[in-house]
Amino acid sequence: MKNFAANACINLPESFERYLPHPSYVDGRLTIGWGTHRLSSVYQPIVSFSHNSIVGHEALVRVRTADGQALPPPQLFQSAHASGETATVDRACRVMHTINAVDTNSWLFLNVHPSLFSSTQEIDSQTYIQALMSYFGLEPNRAILEVTEESVSDLEQFEEGFRGLRELGIGLAIDDFGAGCSNFDRIWYLEPDVVKLDRSFAQRAATDDRVRRMLPRLVDLLHETGAMVLLEGIETQEQALIAMDADVDFGQGYYFAYPGIPPVADSQALADCMHALWDAHDTRVESRTHARRDAMTPYVDAIALAASQIASGADNEVAARNYLSLALAQCFYVLDHEGHQVGQNLNAPSGNGSQILLELGRMPGARWSRRQYFKRAVAAQGRPQVTRPYASLTTGRICVTVSTQVEAHGKKYVVCGDVDWEAMSKQLA
Repeated sequence: MKNFAANACINLPESFERYLPHPSYVDGRLTIGWGTHRLSSVYQPIVSFSHNSIVGHEALVRVRTADGQALPPPQLFQSAHASGETATVDRACRVMHTINAVDTNSWLFLNVHPSLFSSTQEIDSQTYIQALMSYFGLEPNRAILEVTEESVSDLEQFEEGFRGLRELGIGLAIDDFGAGCSNFDRIWYLEPDVVKLDRSFAQRAATDDRVRRMLPRLVDLLHETGAMVLLEGIETQEQALIAMDADVDFGQGYYFAYPGIPPVADSQALADCMHALWDAHDTRVESRTHARRDAMTPYVDAIALAASQIASGADNEVAARNYLSLALAQCFYVLDHEGHQVGQNLNAPSGNGSQILLELGRMPGARWSRRQYFKRAVAAQGRPQVTRPYASLTTGRICVTVSTQVEAHGKKYVVCGDVDWEAMSKQLA
């Protein structure tokens, strides 16, 4: 990419000059005027957890009023929309950001206003982007255009414009996913290169166990679409650790660096930050693994004992006694080789969770062969297994299930015991 940042003046083609209203240069960096506002560029690093380094920068606009006061960028675009100049301001910002970007091999994330995918502007948008990339020597695979999908009104045209930009070889990102009416089905359809999770995930996951449990599953689903996942708004080490636990690819936020003029982040400071982050992650994973294993050992041993008793001819009630004596045991049950329940749940409390789930749990004739506790026990052939947390139909609370396969009377069974994971998590915290 050509480095234009130090130039005091740039001879641009007329097609670009019309997108640069009232240009001026401060310390060799381009600023532009719109109305009484002065617009400038800042860049926030995007960090790869796996690579321990900056892999890109998001270009952001900063706005000053005539009296020098800072104006939030959304207010700028609200005014631009009201005056019918959204496209002009949006494209002016991208030209300015590209000119001001330093010569780098990292990705340059450029925001695109969703309205530019309207029926009258979509083709021009592709032509403009292609010309911009070509003139400034920005290779298409180094540019990633960000679009906020949930604010789009013309979805069909949006999808058409999105696919058109992909044909140019430009990287594409869905921004603020999960902030509002985001459509997961459209992620499968559009196949973006990057999905940027809204900052609310970082904030809520730090205080809400449900969000923390859900985040890894969401990341797994997004990875299934072929997208890389970025978590925005990381401000603390705890939030960064949550992102790492969830297998998020990239992080962005004040914890790593504030937006500024490149080089934004001190390389040594960032290296120290990432080293400390990985040390904290490794320590926590090891500590958590040991703590969970120690906490679950009595329940695993009790299920193994119950299975051996059933194999020796004991009935379910006798086999369940030792397991049900444990403090956080919720219930005990046995499934046949097809996953049908043999007898009733033993010692199933009424619970204080979802009444809908409790009603389902009381319905007879259920077959649980699709559940992980059945599949894992069958695959492990006698070695006790522990599931990930899920909502119990017996109690309506979050539980984990310990299960193991056993043979009795010439038939195979799966012996299961649920553990109150909500209570155990509090003990381990």
